[in-house]
Amino acid sequence: MPLNIQSYIDNAVPLYAVTTSINSGEAHYVRVTEENMHEVFPASCAIPMAYREFPIVEGEPMTDGGLADSIPVIRAYEQGARDITVVLSRPLGYRKPVGAAPKFIKQFFHDHARLFEAVLERGERYNRALDFIQSPPKDCRVSVIAPPEDFPVKRFTQEAELLEQGYQDGRSLGWHFLRGEASAAFSASAAD
Repeated sequence: MPLNIQSYIDNAVPLYAVTTSINSGEAHYVRVTEENMHEVFPASCAIPMAYREFPIVEGEPMTDGGLADSIPVIRAYEQGARDITVVLSRPLGYRKPVGAAPKFIKQFFHDHARLFEAVLERGERYNRALDFIQSPPKDCRVSVIAPPEDFPVKRFTQEAELLEQGYQDGRSLGWHFLRGEASAAFSASAAD
């Protein structure tokens, strides 16, 4: 689907995307502009093993922002956000496993040791963000939109019917949330 670029340009609220530096393994929070969006968006979701040449953002090779900061809720808080809505791709209650990555993955990162460290620390950072969501600071409200347990779309899902079902399910959850109709199973406020 083509992006409605004009809506991004006209929006007064700044939009940031997260990328991960290939060199440092650190998260980069890049403000999306009309000039850089065609570099930032692909880089923010560039799965490392699927790219031979990483997208360049601000002169540096970048990859999927989810490696360094899958749920940038803490960063949003640090930037001053106090009413935060988080959209998860996993059901409420999911926790990412913490520990060593499978041995076969290490070979893909032999030239990028810092990036491999980010991969190893990903579960810990992901779960820390979930802890923040569940128990935000007193001056912060966090609302969550999350798919149901039987959500059919996973990271590498390619079946058009499942992707369409996932899209429609997500769209429906979003509309219910905006109308204040989201059930506790799909949306929760962490600061109530």
